[in-house]
Amino acid sequence: MRIRICMLGMALFFGGVSEGGLLSLSAAETAQVVTRGKPGRPDRDRYDHHRKEYKKRKDHHIKKIPPHYTKVYHGKKCYYYHDGFYYRPCSGGYYERFRPFIGMIVPVLPRRVHVVHRHGQEYLVCERILYKRIYTRNGFRYKIIGFV
Repeated sequence: MRIRICMLGMALFFGGVSEGGLLSLSAAETAQVVTRGKPGRPDRDRYDHHRKEYKKRKDHHIKKIPPHYTKVYHGKKCYYYHDGFYYRPCSGGYYERFRPFIGMIVPVLPRRVHVVHRHGQEYLVCERILYKRIYTRNGFRYKIIGFV
């Protein structure tokens, strides 16, 4: 990148001298805007090259969960489920999306479910979560049994 900036600067300098004068004010401003700073990558601030992990972004927290959510209980805690994603409350009145716990039971799955057969049993996969269809006193439900 530095070579490109130097070459641009030399071209502007020698181009201005060969015309018999210095660069005009508008050309100097344009050159200054083009050569100022280094172009950054959009994900550079949230990606740590040393740890090779994504940093937690500020926009990871959302103010409202999507409408038509379902309350899902695991232990004594209440979580929220909508369209294959799980949300939990966090500080400041915000919610965060999280990876669910094995053993959670949800009443419905979204339409984008794939059926997988393993060891003679039928499992359902949605958003890299492995579900098993179980029968409860309230009808059929889906239990999380693992991750893909």
